[in-house]
Amino acid sequence: MLCQFSFSNFRSYRDETTFDFQAAALSEFKDSLIKTEKGNAILPVGVIYGPNGGGKSNLLAALGCVISLVTEPVYELGKNHARFIMQQKVPCVPYLFDEDSREEPSRFQLFFRIGEYES
Repeated sequence: MLCQFSFSNFRSYRDETTFDFQAAALSEFKDSLIKTEKGNAILPVGVIYGPNGGGKSNLLAALGCVISLVTEPVYELGKNHARFIMQQKVPCVPYLFDEDSREEPSRFQLFFRIGEYES
């Protein structure tokens, strides 16, 4: 299960940005959290909101880019098989509004929980 997704130098995001599913210590929604004995409670749903032009779509595109980077080589190895994830290829475009960032790679970091453990 995806616990946290961080990225930097992607489209309108120059600095590191994190989309975190780990629950804060709020008692309001404690009954709806995904809990394990050995890890932090995880939110079952995440919400992205903000003004027009605030980067909501680019955050989702960053996650789509990671999916493309992972699934495309698998798909290319077995071209005669049907795609197992229906996903448009999302190009990895760096932050273009400053000269240094244009030449730097985009960075992605994902944290998963597998079973009872976080990795």
